[in-house]
Amino acid sequence: MQTTATDPCVMRVFNGPMAGCEFVLAQGPTRVLVGPLQTQDPGTGPGIGEQVLCVPFEQDNCSFEVVAPDPDTHSVRLRPLQPASATWQHWPLQQQRQIGGLQLAFRLSSQEWALQQPVVASIARKKLSVSLRLASVVLALGLLVASVGVWSLPDRTASAQQRSVSALVSAQAQVLQGRDQLVYVLVDSQREAAWNRQVLMRQQLGSVVVAVMAQEQQRLEQQLLAVEPGLPIRLLDLNDPQRPLLVLAGNTLEPGLKERLEQQLLRDAPYAGHLAFRVQDDRVSVEQALAGLRQIGVPFQRSDQAGGIALRIEGNLQDSQLEATRRFIRRFEQQWGSRFVHFSIVLQDDPLKGLSHQAGEQGYIKTSPASWQFQSSNHR
Repeated sequence: MQTTATDPCVMRVFNGPMAGCEFVLAQGPTRVLVGPLQTQDPGTGPGIGEQVLCVPFEQDNCSFEVVAPDPDTHSVRLRPLQPASATWQHWPLQQQRQIGGLQLAFRLSSQEWALQQPVVASIARKKLSVSLRLASVVLALGLLVASVGVWSLPDRTASAQQRSVSALVSAQAQVLQGRDQLVYVLVDSQREAAWNRQVLMRQQLGSVVVAVMAQEQQRLEQQLLAVEPGLPIRLLDLNDPQRPLLVLAGNTLEPGLKERLEQQLLRDAPYAGHLAFRVQDDRVSVEQALAGLRQIGVPFQRSDQAGGIALRIEGNLQDSQLEATRRFIRRFEQQWGSRFVHFSIVLQDDPLKGLSHQAGEQGYIKTSPASWQFQSSNHR
């Protein structure tokens, strides 16, 4: 097949974090930097008309330069960047080979993948003895049985796509493989979600879902309530997304209900493999909330409501009290949830803040055009 200017060359990676990823090469030379991300350095920079690709890989010294095939050719030209004296090599299309520790193959964008084994490797295989062939068959069957067992587990080995996504997203993100062949990226904030979506979009990686943890928690809770209206959910803990924890109010939980809830959650969260349950007494959570606020020493008001209680924290709090209160509320909601005990903080501003002040023995604060408030016992 002849190449044209509209038929670019495609490079595919077969191992490492980017296994399964494909890159479209521009016409002319392309510099491919291979190695750990922190060590990749384009050096003197690309030349005129030269593009640069970065491929994360655990080994170094695999970087190379490649030139897409010219018309009437069936191979690309490739040259390692190290050593500098390395010569150009011809790499046939549709043939998987290795440079350093990185396994690659090239094809035209108009072609489908139809990989061919090198001739030398084919001849070598024909020279294998019967005993070695039998041993290979036995070993292959053993590996097949083991792989079927591993892939049948919910926490199976990460797929090539999952590894590729993990190498690109932020370190704080949780990357999970779903049973629906999608990869899920769970993050803590909208800002982090937007950043990771941009990274994945630039790399043209599809079949990836980016979700904020709090929104994912609310979505799953609503799905469970749709199946079981009135379910006394107190918390759906996604700290371990593959094994979520559902906290319910009450004393006991029927086995049939547990089974229905787990089946529903596993349908709505393909990345989860098991749903754990915990039943708690609402009275205990209320006692913990009251004890915590009293220990901090902040004023609050309690208001009993249908289906929960409201604790209103108010007053002119010091900065240390305010920070301690917010930390306590975060810890409490992580353990007990926020569906039964509701906290609110109402700060009272200083009524004299911003008013003019006169210093001196009889210093005063002017509260209105005709009123003055003296700090002493005399008022005018």
